[in-house]
Amino acid sequence: MFGKSVIAGMFISLGCMVNLKVGGYLGAFLFSFGLLSVVLYAVPLYTGRAGFCSTAEDLKHLPLVLLGNVVGTTILAGCAHGCFPDMVEAAQKIIQARMTSPLYAGFFASVLCGFVMTTIVQFARKQPEGGEPRNFLILILGIPLFILSGYWHSIADAFYYGVAGRFDISMLWLYPMTVVGNYLGCNAYNLLVHRSVFYHKV
Repeated sequence: MFGKSVIAGMFISLGCMVNLKVGGYLGAFLFSFGLLSVVLYAVPLYTGRAGFCSTAEDLKHLPLVLLGNVVGTTILAGCAHGCFPDMVEAAQKIIQARMTSPLYAGFFASVLCGFVMTTIVQFARKQPEGGEPRNFLILILGIPLFILSGYWHSIADAFYYGVAGRFDISMLWLYPMTVVGNYLGCNAYNLLVHRSVFYHKV
Protein backbone atom coordinates (compact mmCIF):
# COMPACT_ATOMS: atom_id res chain seq x y z
CA MET A 1 0.00 0.00 0.00
CA PHE A 2 2.83 2.41 0.82
CA GLY A 3 4.50 1.88 -2.56
CA LYS A 4 1.24 2.41 -4.41
CA SER A 5 0.62 5.55 -2.35
CA VAL A 6 4.00 6.91 -3.44
CA ILE A 7 3.00 6.32 -7.06
CA ALA A 8 -0.31 8.12 -6.47
CA GLY A 9 1.61 11.12 -5.11
CA MET A 10 3.77 11.10 -8.24
CA PHE A 11 0.70 11.08 -10.49
CA ILE A 12 -0.73 14.10 -8.70
CA SER A 13 2.67 15.77 -8.99
CA LEU A 14 2.53 15.39 -12.78
CA GLY A 15 -0.75 17.26 -12.75
CA CYS A 16 0.76 19.93 -10.54
CA MET A 17 3.76 20.30 -12.84
CA VAL A 18 1.70 21.00 -15.93
CA ASN A 19 -0.50 23.37 -13.95
CA LEU A 20 2.57 25.33 -12.82
CA LYS A 21 4.07 25.28 -16.32
CA VAL A 22 0.97 26.22 -18.32
CA GLY A 23 -1.41 27.74 -15.79
CA GLY A 24 -4.85 29.13 -16.53
CA TYR A 25 -7.71 27.07 -17.91
CA LEU A 26 -5.46 24.73 -19.89
CA GLY A 27 -3.23 23.96 -16.91
CA ALA A 28 -6.29 23.26 -14.74
CA PHE A 29 -7.72 20.96 -17.41
CA LEU A 30 -4.46 19.04 -17.91
CA PHE A 31 -4.15 18.57 -14.14
CA SER A 32 -6.94 16.02 -14.61
CA PHE A 33 -4.34 13.59 -15.99
CA GLY A 34 -3.00 13.12 -12.46
CA LEU A 35 -6.26 12.00 -10.87
CA LEU A 36 -7.33 10.08 -13.96
CA SER A 37 -4.14 8.03 -13.64
CA VAL A 38 -4.81 7.47 -9.94
CA VAL A 39 -8.30 6.15 -10.71
CA LEU A 40 -7.26 3.94 -13.63
CA TYR A 41 -4.30 2.41 -11.78
CA ALA A 42 -6.39 2.15 -8.59
CA VAL A 43 -3.54 3.51 -6.44
CA PRO A 44 -4.45 4.98 -3.03
CA LEU A 45 -4.73 8.75 -2.79
CA TYR A 46 -5.49 10.40 0.56
CA THR A 47 -8.34 12.51 -0.81
CA GLY A 48 -9.61 9.50 -2.75
CA ARG A 49 -9.75 7.30 0.35
CA ALA A 50 -10.66 9.69 3.17
CA GLY A 51 -14.36 9.71 2.30
CA PHE A 52 -14.63 5.95 1.99
CA CYS A 53 -13.32 4.68 5.33
CA SER A 54 -16.04 2.34 6.59
CA THR A 55 -13.94 0.27 9.01
CA ALA A 56 -11.27 0.81 11.65
CA GLU A 57 -8.81 -0.91 9.29
CA ASP A 58 -9.51 1.69 6.61
CA LEU A 59 -8.86 4.51 9.08
CA LYS A 60 -5.67 2.84 10.27
CA HIS A 61 -4.30 2.77 6.72
CA LEU A 62 -5.17 6.40 5.95
CA PRO A 63 -2.05 7.95 7.60
CA LEU A 64 0.13 5.50 5.66
CA VAL A 65 -1.56 6.54 2.42
CA LEU A 66 -1.01 10.21 3.26
CA LEU A 67 2.65 9.59 4.07
CA GLY A 68 3.20 7.67 0.84
CA ASN A 69 1.50 10.42 -1.17
CA VAL A 70 3.72 13.06 0.42
CA VAL A 71 6.85 11.00 -0.25
CA GLY A 72 5.82 10.70 -3.91
CA THR A 73 5.27 14.43 -4.24
CA THR A 74 8.55 15.18 -2.45
CA ILE A 75 10.53 13.06 -4.92
CA LEU A 76 9.17 14.84 -7.99
CA ALA A 77 9.14 18.23 -6.26
CA GLY A 78 12.87 17.91 -5.64
CA CYS A 79 13.45 17.10 -9.30
CA ALA A 80 11.22 19.97 -10.47
CA HIS A 81 12.90 22.44 -8.12
CA GLY A 82 16.30 21.66 -9.61
CA CYS A 83 15.24 21.42 -13.25
CA PHE A 84 12.46 23.95 -13.87
CA PRO A 85 13.09 27.46 -12.47
CA ASP A 86 9.82 28.76 -13.94
CA MET A 87 7.90 26.16 -11.91
CA VAL A 88 9.70 27.30 -8.77
CA GLU A 89 8.52 30.86 -9.29
CA ALA A 90 4.93 29.76 -9.96
CA ALA A 91 4.92 27.51 -6.88
CA GLN A 92 6.26 30.31 -4.70
CA LYS A 93 3.34 32.51 -5.75
CA ILE A 94 0.87 29.77 -4.73
CA ILE A 95 2.57 29.24 -1.37
CA GLN A 96 2.73 32.97 -0.72
CA ALA A 97 -1.01 33.15 -1.32
CA ARG A 98 -1.51 30.30 1.15
CA MET A 99 0.52 32.05 3.83
CA THR A 100 -1.25 35.37 3.47
CA SER A 101 -4.75 33.90 3.32
CA PRO A 102 -6.90 34.09 6.49
CA LEU A 103 -6.99 30.76 8.30
CA TYR A 104 -10.76 30.48 8.07
CA ALA A 105 -10.59 31.00 4.29
CA GLY A 106 -7.89 28.34 3.90
CA PHE A 107 -9.82 25.87 6.04
CA PHE A 108 -13.00 26.48 4.04
CA ALA A 109 -11.07 26.03 0.77
CA SER A 110 -9.71 22.72 2.12
CA VAL A 111 -13.17 21.45 3.08
CA LEU A 112 -14.58 22.34 -0.33
CA CYS A 113 -11.70 20.56 -2.03
CA GLY A 114 -12.44 17.37 -0.09
CA PHE A 115 -16.12 17.63 -0.98
CA VAL A 116 -15.30 17.91 -4.68
CA MET A 117 -12.72 15.12 -4.58
CA THR A 118 -15.05 12.55 -3.02
CA THR A 119 -17.72 13.41 -5.59
CA ILE A 120 -15.21 12.97 -8.42
CA VAL A 121 -13.92 9.64 -7.13
CA GLN A 122 -17.41 8.30 -6.43
CA PHE A 123 -18.49 8.59 -10.04
CA ALA A 124 -15.17 8.07 -11.83
CA ARG A 125 -13.92 4.88 -10.17
CA LYS A 126 -14.72 1.34 -11.27
CA GLN A 127 -18.19 0.31 -10.14
CA PRO A 128 -19.19 -3.15 -8.89
CA GLU A 129 -20.36 -5.71 -11.41
CA GLY A 130 -23.76 -4.71 -12.71
CA GLY A 131 -23.35 -1.12 -11.53
CA GLU A 132 -23.26 2.08 -13.52
CA PRO A 133 -20.31 2.57 -15.92
CA ARG A 134 -17.54 4.96 -15.06
CA ASN A 135 -18.26 8.63 -15.53
CA PHE A 136 -15.03 10.47 -16.25
CA LEU A 137 -16.81 13.65 -17.29
CA ILE A 138 -17.21 14.68 -13.65
CA LEU A 139 -13.47 14.15 -13.15
CA ILE A 140 -12.59 16.26 -16.18
CA LEU A 141 -14.90 19.01 -14.94
CA GLY A 142 -14.25 18.63 -11.21
CA ILE A 143 -10.47 19.01 -11.29
CA PRO A 144 -10.47 22.35 -13.16
CA LEU A 145 -13.29 23.45 -10.84
CA PHE A 146 -11.21 23.05 -7.68
CA ILE A 147 -8.01 24.36 -9.30
CA LEU A 148 -9.59 27.50 -10.73
CA SER A 149 -11.60 28.10 -7.55
CA GLY A 150 -8.40 28.08 -5.49
CA TYR A 151 -9.38 25.16 -3.24
CA TRP A 152 -6.57 23.65 -1.14
CA HIS A 153 -5.60 20.04 -1.88
CA SER A 154 -3.27 18.47 0.67
CA ILE A 155 -1.32 16.31 -1.79
CA ALA A 156 -0.99 18.99 -4.46
CA ASP A 157 0.06 21.49 -1.79
CA ALA A 158 2.76 19.10 -0.57
CA PHE A 159 4.19 19.25 -4.09
CA TYR A 160 3.91 23.04 -4.29
CA TYR A 161 5.67 23.43 -0.92
CA GLY A 162 8.48 21.20 -2.15
CA VAL A 163 8.94 22.96 -5.48
CA ALA A 164 8.84 26.39 -3.83
CA GLY A 165 11.82 25.28 -1.75
CA ARG A 166 11.00 27.44 1.25
CA PHE A 167 9.97 26.85 4.83
CA ASP A 168 7.88 29.14 6.96
CA ILE A 169 6.74 28.51 10.52
CA SER A 170 3.14 28.94 9.37
CA MET A 171 3.46 25.67 7.41
CA LEU A 172 3.41 23.84 10.74
CA TRP A 173 -0.29 24.61 11.08
CA LEU A 174 -1.31 25.42 7.50
CA TYR A 175 -0.57 21.96 6.12
CA PRO A 176 -2.21 19.96 8.96
CA MET A 177 -5.20 22.29 8.65
CA THR A 178 -5.43 21.43 4.95
CA VAL A 179 -5.26 17.70 5.70
CA VAL A 180 -8.03 17.95 8.30
CA GLY A 181 -10.15 20.22 6.10
CA ASN A 182 -9.85 17.78 3.21
CA TYR A 183 -10.89 14.91 5.49
CA LEU A 184 -13.97 16.76 6.71
CA GLY A 185 -14.94 17.72 3.17
CA CYS A 186 -14.43 14.18 1.94
CA ASN A 187 -16.81 12.95 4.65
CA ALA A 188 -19.54 15.52 4.10
CA TYR A 189 -21.65 12.82 2.47
CA ASN A 190 -21.04 10.48 5.39
CA LEU A 191 -22.27 13.14 7.79
CA LEU A 192 -25.35 14.10 5.79
CA VAL A 193 -26.30 11.02 3.74
CA HIS A 194 -26.48 7.32 4.57
CA ARG A 195 -23.22 5.45 3.85
CA SER A 196 -25.01 3.09 1.47
CA VAL A 197 -24.68 5.68 -1.32
CA PHE A 198 -21.04 4.57 -1.64
CA TYR A 199 -19.94 1.51 -3.54
CA HIS A 200 -16.38 0.48 -2.66
CA LYS A 201 -12.91 1.89 -2.20
CA VAL A 202 -10.66 2.74 -5.12
